[in-house]
Amino acid sequence: MPRFNVWMFHNKYIIMLRQFVLSKLYSTSFFLFFLSFFKAILGDFAGALSDLEKAVELYPSTGFVHFNRGNVLVKLENFTEAEKSYTCALRLQPGDLLTLQARGRTHAAMGEKEKALNDFRLAINLAAEDRFQRSR
Repeated sequence: MPRFNVWMFHNKYIIMLRQFVLSKLYSTSFFLFFLSFFKAILGDFAGALSDLEKAVELYPSTGFVHFNRGNVLVKLENFTEAEKSYTCALRLQPGDLLTLQARGRTHAAMGEKEKALNDFRLAINLAAEDRFQRSR
């Protein structure tokens, strides 16, 4: 699956949209994701959350939807639910660095420093391991 999270994180919206079209992943989940994405850009976080909730209901096994639901929940300062969304995304996409970092920041915002440090350490170790594998 294309790395929509990474492209969104780096503001590569045109690449993200092009890859969406090329991947032929035309589903309600993706359309709801893009709708929620643009609502979030416009500051309508409640509307974005509503669209992502629908996407999660329709396609609960889509990790990037859970990741982005967590991002919107953080903007709404609902850290407990955001942490749950990130954890679900990690179950579906184990080792996703952006999700680990986001969950770590959420734990830190909730005052759970040890959990935050664990997520950050795991992200660092996975990134180092990935870099080592690519250098071979």
